[in-house]
Amino acid sequence: MAEPLTLATILKSAITPFTKIGEAIFSSYKKRNQQPTLSIKLDFHNSSRMTRGLSSNNNFPPEGEAIPVWEVGNMNHFYDMSWTYEMSITNDSEYTAYQLYIVEHEGIRLNFNPAFDFTKPITPNTTVTYELKAFYSMFEGTPSQTDEFVKKGPIEVFRIEYTNSEKEVKFYTEFRPQAELRERNSYGRV
Repeated sequence: MAEPLTLATILKSAITPFTKIGEAIFSSYKKRNQQPTLSIKLDFHNSSRMTRGLSSNNNFPPEGEAIPVWEVGNMNHFYDMSWTYEMSITNDSEYTAYQLYIVEHEGIRLNFNPAFDFTKPITPNTTVTYELKAFYSMFEGTPSQTDEFVKKGPIEVFRIEYTNSEKEVKFYTEFRPQAELRERNSYGRV
């Protein structure tokens, strides 16, 4: 026997196609905007500095006069510095991260071991670990200023950008090594 024609059955049959279209649009929107969550951790190993010589931006005595050795320590020098870390990137989400990109910092050269492969995705709940060496050349300052710079580290904000499986929207993780532990990683859309 056929179902009696009521207001409820009429509305249900009229709304069902729109519901399915709405579900399809929402599902596509949701998939496009699912952000992988990459957390970064840096474990400090060591640092070094090497003087490249005195800067010309010092108040030198008149030509021919000697500089007392105890004053050299207060003068500006040029330095090359390096830092070594163990860097771990963990995908804390259920979405794979693709097309990883390390944002460069002016004057800082980064070397990864093994080499950083931006084509290799980071799957959910996995961690990849690298030895990261950061180099900064021709820093100008006194030895005490240089010591402070070395202690602080070369990067205030380390940023990685990536996409999800749809590859239409870019996301990022910013890591702040000097921040409180719970506030070191922040996430967003590019």
